[in-house]
Amino acid sequence: MDRHNPGKIYIMLGANGVAFLAEEDMMGFYGEFIDSVTQQHPDAIVYVQSILPVTAEKSEDERYSNDRIDQYNISLMNLCKEKGVYYLNVAEAFKDELGNLPTEASPKDGMHFGSTYYMKWFDYLKCHAVATEN
Repeated sequence: MDRHNPGKIYIMLGANGVAFLAEEDMMGFYGEFIDSVTQQHPDAIVYVQSILPVTAEKSEDERYSNDRIDQYNISLMNLCKEKGVYYLNVAEAFKDELGNLPTEASPKDGMHFGSTYYMKWFDYLKCHAVATEN
C-alpha cells in the first residue's frame, strides 16, 4: 500500500446489499470499510456514492424498492457526515420524474445498464468534485 497514494478514492456499494443486509448491518460494514480506507490513505479525498435506483418494475420487489434504497441513502449520507468523507448523490442523475431508473436504461434486470448511463455517471462525477489546491 505504501506505493499507492491516490488523490481521490470513490466508493460505491450497490443495491444488492440493500436486498440482503439490514440497514444497520450495511451501515456498520460500510463504516468499517470507510475507516479502513481513510486509515490507509489519510491524504486522499474520499467520495462515497449513493446507491443507484432500480426500475419501477424491479422496485416492486420490496427487497429492492426505491423507497428502501432512498432510506439506505439517507443513512449513508449521515454516515459520511460522521466519518468526515464526501457523499455524492449520484442517484439523482439516474432517477426519472417518479424516482425510478428509467426502464430503457435497464430492460433486462432493472438494475444494470449500458454505456449511455455509464457516461451520465461519469459526467455527474466530473461535475461534483471537491475543489483542491494545486
